[in-house]
Amino acid sequence: MNICSIAKGNTNLEIVILTEELKHYCDIGHSLRSFKITCLMNDEFLYPDFITPIMKTWLQQYNFDQMDKITELGLFIWEFRHSKKYPPSRRVSFLNLPRAKLKESPVKRNYFFLEIDESTLHVYEESGVSKAGLYQANEYTLKDPDAPTIPLTDKTKVVEILLKWWVKEYPMSGGQQNQNIAVLAMAFNDYGINKSLAGALLNHYAHQGFPLSDTTIAAIDSAYAHTSNHGTKYYEDDGIFTKGASLYSLIS
Repeated sequence: MNICSIAKGNTNLEIVILTEELKHYCDIGHSLRSFKITCLMNDEFLYPDFITPIMKTWLQQYNFDQMDKITELGLFIWEFRHSKKYPPSRRVSFLNLPRAKLKESPVKRNYFFLEIDESTLHVYEESGVSKAGLYQANEYTLKDPDAPTIPLTDKTKVVEILLKWWVKEYPMSGGQQNQNIAVLAMAFNDYGINKSLAGALLNHYAHQGFPLSDTTIAAIDSAYAHTSNHGTKYYEDDGIFTKGASLYSLIS
């Protein structure tokens, strides 16, 4: 293995453990697979040596609990094209830049980076099955650490936070489904999630083997009847980066 740099702060990784003692020390023995990165100690793991600090920071923020799904990491540059017939355009180019294959999977989740400066990063993402999928690039800028925090407005992230909390604290065990769904419905209302989206999300759990009864639907209606509570709570946006406009997007 090439010499790699070490980054901290990631524990939910599926990685190769060398000894039982080390497995216990890392406290991740429940998620062993053939992920080709070696755990060293504590919650440290190895990155390819071309990954810079800002790239590590981005990966930690956006892939903290999904590092095991990353199939490839690498670098890229923009290749600009000029033509008399068409306006100037740019495309992603890898040239002979370094890249590291982390795992084999029919579902690709590849990230390629272009560091503009110490606070600005371009990230090109490939995701999907085989050659089909989504290809996109965005600019990310490190936030001023002294700037005041603001409410998190990304409802997708709010829903993700609420679902993780709910699944952990209110498991869908026998006899508790209606009560626990009512708890989540009230939380959705409090945090400003619209009722139709809440219903769709809860219907997802119905398809997981917990049918929504009339009582449960009534509980959702009851939660959203408290209109004065809608949007009264919020999570702080503690993200490290500001995501800019799309630089490139293609769906094949």
